[in-house]
Amino acid sequence: MDRLAPGDRTLQDLVQASPEAILVVGAAGTVLRANGRAAELLGADPRGCLLSQVLPADTVDALGTADLEPPVGPLGEPTRATGLDGRALLLDVVTAPLRSEGDDTLHAVFLRDAHDRLERELLAGRLRESEVRRRQALELNDTVVQTLTATAHALEQGDTDRAVGLLEQTLSAARRLIDDWLSPLDGPLAPGDLVRSAPSSPPSDAPTTGSLAGSAPEGTRTRVLVVDDDRDLRELFVVQLQACPDLEVVGEAADGHEAVRLAAELTPDVVLLDVAMPVMDGLQALPLILRASPGSRVVVVSAFDEDGLGARALALGAVHYVEKGFTMRLPEVVRAVLAR
Repeated sequence: MDRLAPGDRTLQDLVQASPEAILVVGAAGTVLRANGRAAELLGADPRGCLLSQVLPADTVDALGTADLEPPVGPLGEPTRATGLDGRALLLDVVTAPLRSEGDDTLHAVFLRDAHDRLERELLAGRLRESEVRRRQALELNDTVVQTLTATAHALEQGDTDRAVGLLEQTLSAARRLIDDWLSPLDGPLAPGDLVRSAPSSPPSDAPTTGSLAGSAPEGTRTRVLVVDDDRDLRELFVVQLQACPDLEVVGEAADGHEAVRLAAELTPDVVLLDVAMPVMDGLQALPLILRASPGSRVVVVSAFDEDGLGARALALGAVHYVEKGFTMRLPEVVRAVLAR
């Protein structure tokens, strides 16, 4: 069975001296040599056993192919294996080709319990996350909390103009922070990346459909659907729009799925669409709204910086992108997009 030359003491000595669990496997997949660490890790002396008794078939089949170059193990996902005593094992596996004095190709298979490495990586990840959160907390304090404090003092002193300016400054700084924190390593934000786990405010008991506007004659008003998961903001938008006799708010939605349903049911002239929402985000909902109501024009109204999401929203079919803030004038925006 043993294809190693009896006098090949160098290979045998290397196997025994290795601090790792090491197996020498023949071309037929039989373990020809193993050191004490391998027997300890696998629960029995593996010599004479098939490697497939320990490692999954795809790992065994990949010996000597490009599938294990670079090797599986510390640089990749651990391998689920089975000890010779029946225990479930999680191993880092690294292979290297060897050649005996004959024609048979041998392989060295290095094994290591992966649990220690995974625990170290988990700890390192937590430390990195802690450092990121610390940096974000300091940035939030410097750019938002401090400025809001100054705004409160300006309001106490009756300096409304200065308070508004400080709030605009805070909004701008907050958008920059959001854009920085949300910048993914694997490319720009995509539809579905901004789905919230819950709405930013509790759902309202107010009806989601029906005319909410003023006294202009039926048929002469622009019909608007307002979509935002923040109830207070949504109500402010509605109040601002319904104060205009030429505008009619025909419905409200608090998530992208509801927005698609109402768009199909109401066929509004204009949809004011938030981005970060529960169930379905605005980037997901946008093309579905246009498919459900082809005549609607979608205006994205978002707290995110236009530089970060504006081009993405326009590429998906929006006609305009508005940053939430003091300077947005939604009635003027609605009229402008219809005049194009």
